Amino acid sequence: MKKSLKVLSALAIAAAATATVASCSKTNTTSTQEPTPSASQPVSTPTSTPTSTPSSTNGGQQEELSISLDTTAVKTQYIIGQEFSAEGLVVTASDGTVLEQGIGDKTYSVITTGVQIGTVGEYTVTIVGRLNGKTATSTYKITVVDAIWVDINSVEDFMKMRSDKDENGYNDKSYRLTADIDLKDVTIEDSAVIFRGTFDGNGHTIKNASYAAGTSKVGLLFKQLAANAVVKNVRFFNCNLTSKEESIALIAGEINEKESDVLVQNVEVSMSTVETDNSYAAVLIARNETNAINVTFDRITVKNFTSVKCTSYGGGLYGDILGGSSIKVINSDIDLTFTTSQNGSYLVGRNRGANIDVENVIIRGDIKEGKNSTGYITGGGKACKNAIIKNVLVLGTSEATGNLLLGNSTFDAMDASNNYYVNQGSASAVTNATQITAAT
Repeated sequence: MKKSLKVLSALAIAAAATATVASCSKTNTTSTQEPTPSASQPVSTPTSTPTSTPSSTNGGQQEELSISLDTTAVKTQYIIGQEFSAEGLVVTASDGTVLEQGIGDKTYSVITTGVQIGTVGEYTVTIVGRLNGKTATSTYKITVVDAIWVDINSVEDFMKMRSDKDENGYNDKSYRLTADIDLKDVTIEDSAVIFRGTFDGNGHTIKNASYAAGTSKVGLLFKQLAANAVVKNVRFFNCNLTSKEESIALIAGEINEKESDVLVQNVEVSMSTVETDNSYAAVLIARNETNAINVTFDRITVKNFTSVKCTSYGGGLYGDILGGSSIKVINSDIDLTFTTSQNGSYLVGRNRGANIDVENVIIRGDIKEGKNSTGYITGGGKACKNAIIKNVLVLGTSEATGNLLLGNSTFDAMDASNNYYVNQGSASAVTNATQITAAT
């Protein structure tokens, strides 16, 4: 994502600059003597190579203008998409005059031609100083990274992440597991963090957690996800969650910031349970309560006796999704036991009008109870806009009495193809899928 860079100058300078890595110490360059340019005058391309011409003579000695840059207080590392700023830069002329950012004499301009905050890399920022009719240039370096990582390699680090938030409850940092996290015999308190950053498990495992939630809308990792939160590349093994309150899941109890676009990718769950004596339980995320959101589950594996149980309004991966939202489940293999009394589904939970996109998914496991409002893919009885259901294979048996895949949900538009099932079970009907038999 690219953002416009503020080039705080009216100078018409247009060139990409290249240079070596800048430090936070002062850097001196010499000048060229020329009239102060105006916005209508073309200016030659600045470079990091000092240039000079005589400006005057004093006892036979030539006087030159040079500028030094103090970048101690300047931001020199950016995460992709952040806005560039030269705030904190101190520019000093060779005679000791401190230049101000602007146009005219005793000023400097910031040239960011060629700098791309939306692309990882190292870039040169050029500073043009002006004093007494003379100009001089100098440069400093900035770097753009995909994230500034906070490494987690202990239980203490993990617990600190779960409690690290600003005064409004938000955390937009990027965390990376550098070791497996074993939570055996660890007391786990409820998290109050609304997470908007990136959590990268780096292929490691969070294991042996026993978490009894004390409040509603909580998860083993965070309380909520928001904005463009990403959770990826992590395994959960033998993590067992219980609650007497509503909304509990391994990753978060809720997504509830307007227009959030959350990605859950390459996550594996094994031999784990999520149970509540209330509503809205799910393996990964419990619900969004008040705001429409988008959420994508990509390359999710759930296996080895994993289960979800709630009184109602729950699901396998997601528990309850509002109308106006969109949920996508792709390239996944889900094997679990899902138990609910009504209004839920094996994948996307209780659907209250959301668009769904389910493609390349294998479902292995049973639906216990469920009545007519529970299906393997969606359920909940609300009229929905659009559905894409392609390349889905259902290998479980359902005790629910509605449509095998859709429960009692309806859609204005359905794009379905290459979907198969083995057992109809108690389902009253099967649409948009073909039964596989011994003769098939």
